[in-house]
Amino acid sequence: MYVTDIEIKNIRNIKDLKIDFTSKSRSMILSGNNGSGKSTVLRCIAMGISDEDSAASVLRDMSGEFVKKGEKEGIITIKLTHYNGQKLKIETTIKSLPAFEKVYQKVYINNNSIYEQIEQERFPWHKIFI
Repeated sequence: MYVTDIEIKNIRNIKDLKIDFTSKSRSMILSGNNGSGKSTVLRCIAMGISDEDSAASVLRDMSGEFVKKGEKEGIITIKLTHYNGQKLKIETTIKSLPAFEKVYQKVYINNNSIYEQIEQERFPWHKIFI
């Protein structure tokens, strides 16, 4: 299974970012000054391909606020394709609450070009290698 797309909204210094990983080059370089968001993108990928409990654990291990200042929530959307062609999507939402941030997650499977939400237990987590 491989990541085909990531979309990050309202996370740290990122307002709205979309990355398409389906380029023929199969390589990507993240570069920029300190504080420009390189590590944030990598953390979002780690959280986005983890189940809800593991994503919450990654969030707890980070210092500072993860949701962009002034926003109520941040969203990480990861699209995956299995080697057999099956398409999946994981949507991780981080809500900014008064005392802490909380992780919520929805998972989807693509049936006939439409993403349908499924239960976490039906998602093929075991096929994702992190």
